Amino acid sequence: MPGACLLCGTEFSREGTGLCPGCLADLPSSDQACYRCGAALAREQLCGACLNRPPAFDRTLSAYVYRYPVDHLIQRLKYRRWLTVAAALVPALCRRIREQEEEFPDALLPVPLHPGRLRQRGYNQALEIARALGRELGLPVAGNLARRRRSTLEQARLAPP
Repeated sequence: MPGACLLCGTEFSREGTGLCPGCLADLPSSDQACYRCGAALAREQLCGACLNRPPAFDRTLSAYVYRYPVDHLIQRLKYRRWLTVAAALVPALCRRIREQEEEFPDALLPVPLHPGRLRQRGYNQALEIARALGRELGLPVAGNLARRRRSTLEQARLAPP
């Protein structure tokens, strides 16, 4: 069934991605990124920031670098309820996970929203991505195991690192 590309509006046979082949090919791959934080680099390695001040986690897996047009798509998912973005980005994330992971986790745990932010948005975009990812990977989503207790600034309003 034909549909319009989420980025350029071109009509094409969707086949579940939501992005036309041209726009999909133009997305900035995370193949060349810091394996700990996901920052874009010339090749996959550890970035200077993670060497100097390692974050509290060991590894990040992502399909794309968070820059245009990926940032545009994510912001539309978060602020405009374009839930089709989750379905468009999940296939590449599944491929990346399958390439990198020897063993899958027991469940997916999406980052919770503060109750005030959840009321404001009406849904949790991380939960929507986790649901689509869980369906693709055959993993349960444990959406109620963690709670956000403090209200923090929106990620989009934070200064870049």
